[in-house]
Amino acid sequence: MLNNDLRHFIRNKFALRFHMLRFVLINLTIMKKLLFLISMMFFLIACNKNNIDKPEILYPVQVEVNLIVSPAIDMGSPGTVTSSTADSALNKLSVLYYMVFDETGKYLHQVQQLSTVANFGVFSDQLKVGKYTIVLTASTGDIMLAVTPLNLSVTKFKAITGSGDIFFNKSEITVTSDGLIQKFFLKRIVGYLELKSVAAIASNVAKISFSVVNEAPYLWCATEAVDLNIIEKSTVIKDVTSANRSNFSIGKYIMNDLQVLSIQVITLDASGALIKSKTIGNIKIERSKMRSIGANLTDLMSVGIGLDLNDEWEVDTIPIPFNLY
Repeated sequence: MLNNDLRHFIRNKFALRFHMLRFVLINLTIMKKLLFLISMMFFLIACNKNNIDKPEILYPVQVEVNLIVSPAIDMGSPGTVTSSTADSALNKLSVLYYMVFDETGKYLHQVQQLSTVANFGVFSDQLKVGKYTIVLTASTGDIMLAVTPLNLSVTKFKAITGSGDIFFNKSEITVTSDGLIQKFFLKRIVGYLELKSVAAIASNVAKISFSVVNEAPYLWCATEAVDLNIIEKSTVIKDVTSANRSNFSIGKYIMNDLQVLSIQVITLDASGALIKSKTIGNIKIERSKMRSIGANLTDLMSVGIGLDLNDEWEVDTIPIPFNLY
């Protein structure tokens, strides 16, 4: 009986120690896990703190704008550049747009410069190290962004009434820790169409309306091509006076270089009433080129004859050329 009690006592004692040891091991395992989780939590907090406290490093970027220039002939059009140097040619511009997109095409910011600001044509910026796309647009008149820019692929601008001569450049840049100073040369992205009378205009004509029936006034910044999904009629009206009746000319800048154009010529009397309307088709325009159409407007408006191409320049040289067909 005593032996049985002793064996039972010993067995219970070993069982108790076993359970105590098992309890200690389980607690040690839990403590290790808790210590690991706590250490990870402090590590993450420290990382976040470093990210919050670490300032975003920006490096200076300076962009200078110039126009591509060479001797040529003045067409006598609105916003004509008549100076002989690139700097003075730049001074004929009215507005500049500078837009920045990151490497993925995401829009970052833009700056509009009017010709009245100091250092017109120079943009000072700050950007992180990386690759960017810079879009520069300029006009002797006015232009406007067609939509709020979100991404380069959907950004476009519109040539509005009075836009005049328009220039454009899209370039990729790489910003390093040394910063960047770079000069960009903008190219003309419009053509010019002129209608010139080769004989005196009838005395009852007080105004002439000159329209491009199928103008495409929007340009995609990513592809540098006009948007053919939006076609509009674009018109300019000019008075016929005693001073220009015998040598009258009228013309306009045109963006649509992808389609054959139709132009409409309307003569109006002093009250603004219609005298005659004629449409001329099969006109093609190229960027940075001028097409001059010579016509006896009196004959043209009456019987539709006397139309001819005139590829002669007639006035002073300018540094921003239109190359003739």
